[in-house]
Amino acid sequence: MSEKLPIAAVVVAAGGGERLARALASVSWATQRLVFDPAGRLRTEALPPDVLYAAAESELGSQVSAPWLLVLAEAETVTAELPPVLAPLVVTGAQRSRFAFGRALHSFGSELRLPGATFRLAPSAGTRVIIGRALWPEVDAPGLRGTRLRVRGLTLHLASLARAVDELEADGSAAAAMLATAGQRPHLWRLLAVPPAAGLACLCAVGRTQRRFTRWVSASVLAYRAVVVYAKLWERLHAAGEPSW
Repeated sequence: MSEKLPIAAVVVAAGGGERLARALASVSWATQRLVFDPAGRLRTEALPPDVLYAAAESELGSQVSAPWLLVLAEAETVTAELPPVLAPLVVTGAQRSRFAFGRALHSFGSELRLPGATFRLAPSAGTRVIIGRALWPEVDAPGLRGTRLRVRGLTLHLASLARAVDELEADGSAAAAMLATAGQRPHLWRLLAVPPAAGLACLCAVGRTQRRFTRWVSASVLAYRAVVVYAKLWERLHAAGEPSW
């Protein structure tokens, strides 16, 4: 887009590097770009001069000045379809709504449309960045009605299997740090329910792949990511001497 939208785009960082640069580039149309580093892994990483950095939720809140807040994970990018859809909403000021939209999954040369949608955009005043029940970043905006936009707003990128292990470890650390800050615990029922649901969402995704095994591998990676998040959360709590089960 030629004009900036009055949105603060927050990327929840995990490992930095190429993934973070790609995510930031996809929101170049936002008036503000911020990197939220909940696990504190990027303190020494060089960021573009116009990108703000926050390691704590309080820092993040104090730096957001745009009237709207959009959140995405480091492994995601905003699609070209989304800004034209958001423009009339954020300019005219639909201030009593938070907005959800769907995601596409790009993995191993295939693209699938994942079912469901998550809340990623809301007025910035009173809005927090959280990890939702599906273990992806969301906006928490109490009192606002939810509206789903019929657009694929985000693309989730899965790397090659050679890089997936390192990236899943980084993603798990970032999500676990946010869950721990929010006082969440890795209850057994969550460990039993969330990973299978993550894998099932991929198996139910709409789209075609040239390789039949691609969908199953992608589903396994997403399910394992959820396991890693809860394992990292347990590890953090155990190291702090807190009861975690």
